[in-house]
Amino acid sequence: MEAEIVSAIIAIVGSIAGATIYWQRFKTKLSQVRQLIEVVDDALYDNKVTEKEYQAIWEAVKRLLKVEEK
Repeated sequence: MEAEIVSAIIAIVGSIAGATIYWQRFKTKLSQVRQLIEVVDDALYDNKVTEKEYQAIWEAVKRLLKVEEK
């Protein structure tokens, strides 16, 4: 009986920890998408994309596509 309770508690804590990690990664990626949209919007404001703006867009894309290892 006690082993079942301990197993259930461990499963619940593990699920909460996993959900928290997933939520943090989701928020990070969402923020990176927002930043990419802002950079693209700024670059397209005057209907011309300069080299500096292109580089900023490329860096934002690389940040978004970067795979995080933990």
